[in-house]
Amino acid sequence: DVSGMDYTGGENRWRFCQFGNATIASNGADPIQESINTGDFASIDGAPVAAIVEVTSGFVFAFDTTDDTSGHQPNGWACCALYDQEDWTPSEATQAATGIIIDTPGKITAGRALGTNIVAYKKDSMYYGTYQGPPVIWAFNQISPIVGAPCHEAVLPIGPPSAHRGSRSSGAACRPR
Repeated sequence: DVSGMDYTGGENRWRFCQFGNATIASNGADPIQESINTGDFASIDGAPVAAIVEVTSGFVFAFDTTDDTSGHQPNGWACCALYDQEDWTPSEATQAATGIIIDTPGKITAGRALGTNIVAYKKDSMYYGTYQGPPVIWAFNQISPIVGAPCHEAVLPIGPPSAHRGSRSSGAACRPR
């Protein structure tokens, strides 16, 4: 129930993911929010604003982020502390982390779990995120400099693999292995 609550999303699309009993929500305008079990949504103190949220391997990921330290980073990502969606302060001890993906131009347009890892998409490129542990936490390596996804909804979460509609005019979908 969101009656009586103030939201500033306007034209921004709400996106959701499930992390245990917490439903996580983001819209690119408000701080990341959560609803535990059937409770109301509430902002998570210290969480970034994010256009995209996704879950893998005990982490909630945020993409196209804005925070008080770095401002808006369309090519930015953040992950919460391991198994703690309410802790977003970067720390080797908790494994909360932030970063940017700048090897190719543009903002991050999608992010989807791929098994225990995660794929970050830009319009015309893809990056495979793998868990490294401290001090790196997560590393993102380029998969393709020419195939990407136009938006988060173009990447289908279909289990361990994912299928997506590329941004090129060929219309071909690819399935990372």
